[in-house]
Amino acid sequence: MDWQRLDRKATEDLINKAGSASVLFSPQTSEARRASLSFLDNFALYRLTNYAALPIISLDYLVNENSTGTNSVFYLDGSKNSILQAIRNDNFVIAEDNIVSYVNFFFKNAPDPEGDIYIIEDLEDLVFFDLLEARQQDKLRDNFTAPDIKRLDDGRFEVKSCMVYQGSLVTALTSVLGDGNVNVSSISMMIHSTPAYHKIDN
Repeated sequence: MDWQRLDRKATEDLINKAGSASVLFSPQTSEARRASLSFLDNFALYRLTNYAALPIISLDYLVNENSTGTNSVFYLDGSKNSILQAIRNDNFVIAEDNIVSYVNFFFKNAPDPEGDIYIIEDLEDLVFFDLLEARQQDKLRDNFTAPDIKRLDDGRFEVKSCMVYQGSLVTALTSVLGDGNVNVSSISMMIHSTPAYHKIDN
């Protein structure tokens, strides 16, 4: 994800939008960054970080850049609710070229308590590949396929792909509904108990 660092005035504006969490930040000790989201027209991802706190505090928000009214700022609290609320208050634009980005964004910000979930677009994205045993690497090379994306008549997307799913390498079918919900099914194990450190931009 491409982050843009904001200036002091924009940082102060974001702190003022942070609601009750604003007491954790100040323009003098905090940094604000912004990243565009290709699947939302008006909302962007913002991150506030207080480097003076011990430990460092960092909170993420979805912010509607074209509205200051109700439902224009959602704190990403680890549940899917904030993501789905932003989608309900914006134009949800998913297509073949950004569906994987959305799925990985969804599970990064609404994580499964059992472990990381994300679609593997390329084996080079697996930072733990070199930690696998030789036979595991060979098995993965032999069975890896790039994501197969299909748009269904009802507007849903289905992605058949290799994934990291709760600490294991699997093949699975990921469905993305029109309201932004994501479901994973048809899970078939490739490699159990991998050192599943992921490479999703923070």
